[in-house]
Amino acid sequence: MAQPYNNNSFLGSLSTQTQSELRKLDQKAAKFQNLIADLSPETREMLRSRSRISTLGATTRIENAVLTDAEINWVDTILKTVTTFDVGRGVIADKISKDKERSLEEVVGCRDLLAIIFDEGDGLWPLTQSNIRGLHAALMAHYPPAFHYAGRYKVVTNQVVERNLRSGVQRIVLEPTDPGIMTDQAMSSLVEWVNETLPDHPWPIAVATEFVFRFLAIHPFQDGNGRMGRALFLLLLISGGDELWNTVTPFLSIDRFLEQNRSRYYQVLALVSGGKYRQNPQEYNFEPFLKFNLRAVRAAIENAEGQIESIQIVLQLPPAAAKILEAFRGEPGQRLSRRQVVEIVDLPVRTVARSLALLTEKNLLQKYGRGAGVAYQLVF
Repeated sequence: MAQPYNNNSFLGSLSTQTQSELRKLDQKAAKFQNLIADLSPETREMLRSRSRISTLGATTRIENAVLTDAEINWVDTILKTVTTFDVGRGVIADKISKDKERSLEEVVGCRDLLAIIFDEGDGLWPLTQSNIRGLHAALMAHYPPAFHYAGRYKVVTNQVVERNLRSGVQRIVLEPTDPGIMTDQAMSSLVEWVNETLPDHPWPIAVATEFVFRFLAIHPFQDGNGRMGRALFLLLLISGGDELWNTVTPFLSIDRFLEQNRSRYYQVLALVSGGKYRQNPQEYNFEPFLKFNLRAVRAAIENAEGQIESIQIVLQLPPAAAKILEAFRGEPGQRLSRRQVVEIVDLPVRTVARSLALLTEKNLLQKYGRGAGVAYQLVF
């Protein structure tokens, strides 16, 4: 019979250089914490909302979904006005093309998952297998083919696979555990380990990194493991008891860096394990993944800092420009001419022209074409 995970880990042997990088990141996060503390409530809320939309877009596109952040923001706005996704599906489907329907189901499920983590994360600690399965059920709730396996551990062998977005070619990154008792034992030991380790460890990001890789190496669910792993990384930072990371994580889109460095992300996963699940976690080389995650978090903080100026510009827009910007948000992904904007917002041509120039100058809209062919598109 296979033995469960050995509870030893690499955390006790972090290199001096890695510990120095962790300290520097804590210092950067502390400065960011002070920055957001001084923001107005409106700016903080908009920054938090942008981060969640960006995270939702990135984590689903890593798995080959195709909705843009602008489209996701529009979907999120629609769903805030209805009681259930089924009620809003018809309205959304009118503007989402057929080839995006699977992406829509994935995005809405991931939206529900992130809402639980960001809004109810404190109640999910200590971590339990039941909670993990419940989060997976939420993730898969709107995807009909997942009805028979949502919230249940896998019963068929699976793999960590990288899919080339252009060619469609698949590459096996990691061979996980077999289904059944091996997966059950590995998950039991992993949850026990993180509950014992995270509360008292000085480096929550290092603990979350080891947890997520071990989770991905087990690959406990039939589908959705990548999205689950990235969401659980956020959950551990939010609920693990470290005040600094509990405070700043909701304002960060960490998965944006992973999306932008997708190939490297999969390369690092393969490097840690040599392509194979290891029963003893000491056989993994976690440091490349930790360094990758440190870069991701650092980039997320810098991106959030850059977003603040843009948000403050939006909040200070004249009423006409604000109305036009809202009109573009209602037409996700569309390029609109000045004439079309006039028809939508019912404002004088000169007012629309001045507002479009201002929104373009402030980098809130992108201008395309020349002369009579000029059109504008929302910059998320």
